[in-house]
Amino acid sequence: SLAAGYNNIAILYRNRLDLPQALEKYEQSLEMQDAAGLAPRHPNRSFPTAGKGSVYLLMGRYDEAISTYEEALDLRREHFDEDHVLISEIKSDLGAVWLEQERYAEAEAQLLEVYGRFSEQRGMEDSRTRRAAGRLVMLYERLGDASRADEYRDAAFAPDEDVMLR
Repeated sequence: SLAAGYNNIAILYRNRLDLPQALEKYEQSLEMQDAAGLAPRHPNRSFPTAGKGSVYLLMGRYDEAISTYEEALDLRREHFDEDHVLISEIKSDLGAVWLEQERYAEAEAQLLEVYGRFSEQRGMEDSRTRRAAGRLVMLYERLGDASRADEYRDAAFAPDEDVMLR
């Protein structure tokens, strides 16, 4: 669909760090969903909404990131069980925002939960598992706990990569 196309283009802009263009494309994705008559609480609306949250996170607009991620999370909870991977993805992203806000206790609890869920459901090679592990490494490094950071460091790297996934 055209809405999915705009969402995919937004991801490309976000990955290139052209954040204003990414936000514009996520908005266009939502507009196309409206034009196609997609129900206001349809789970597909959560994808561009969560995408907007990721852009706000990258921009350092943390309050907007939180409210946008919470909107996407509420929508997904209407359609999926709490242990569904799509719920865990948003929870991981919220943990990343809290990490940036130095809300370390909240970030730790959230990231430990999703890391456990991802590693159990998706395996250690899954990018979501590695991203959660990388976020735990960052958390423990910021807290000055090198031994805890080291517990997750190997899981944060893909076998053939030399950079940690965020």
